[in-house]
Amino acid sequence: MASMKQESEGKRPSGLGQAGKPLFQSKAALSTSALAWRGSGDPRIPLSILTPHDMCDVEKAQSAVFFVGAVPVEDAGWLVSRVWVGQIRQASDMLHPGSCPCCIRLNGLGHALVALFQERVKGLCKYFSNLVIICSAEERALVQENLARDNLVIGFYGLKAVSSRFSCQS
Repeated sequence: MASMKQESEGKRPSGLGQAGKPLFQSKAALSTSALAWRGSGDPRIPLSILTPHDMCDVEKAQSAVFFVGAVPVEDAGWLVSRVWVGQIRQASDMLHPGSCPCCIRLNGLGHALVALFQERVKGLCKYFSNLVIICSAEERALVQENLARDNLVIGFYGLKAVSSRFSCQS
């Protein structure tokens, strides 16, 4: 938008900054996923989705853990531990977002994570600063997809990027 002085002098901005570069950001450095955790300035609880083989570097002392669909591999040392057994739905099976009142039972994991957040706020469980979901490698993408569709989960938790460069298996 041109200033009044520029318009009166007949000078209109070209939309380009110094050296002909655009004045807007053309390449976003951050993820555009609403579920993605945006670092220390993000007020949400950091969430990691891991397989049992990726658990070696997790700091358990300040973390809550949700074991999905399986008996806990190692339950000791976690601040809070929960097991969720249910069916994880394909996104194509859900007609509405996961927080929709008519679909809330279809995404029981999201509902359980919101309930855990409420327990934390009310002081009904120990105050954790991280949440780790442990599931099979086959379910990992499906769990992430379901949580990304749940507006309530997105409001409370932010998915941390997990490096795939290591494994606890030697």
